Amino acid sequence: MRNLTWLIPYYLFAFVLISGITFYYYSKEPYVNWNLYEANINEQSRQFIEDRNCEGLKELYDNEYYKNYNTNFLGFKNRKDKKLVKGLNLLGYLNYNIRKICT
Repeated sequence: MRNLTWLIPYYLFAFVLISGITFYYYSKEPYVNWNLYEANINEQSRQFIEDRNCEGLKELYDNEYYKNYNTNFLGFKNRKDKKLVKGLNLLGYLNYNIRKICT
């Protein structure tokens, strides 16, 4: 047992480092490619964010969710069309701003 005590600081350091990187990644603003969406959604969401309009942001979130997403039996959100395109992340962007503004 004495020979394995040197591993504890390394495992602790690795755990803290990985947890910190994960927290940073999930706490930054999501990237959205606005060319993949209608122009009015971009203007409408920016206006709601500038006005700090929580109800409008929640309405946009609900519209996007019911139009393009399903929830599986584990509770994860899956796109109905199964597209995996970088920037197709309006739901995450709206959720980020709702958490930032409304709480």
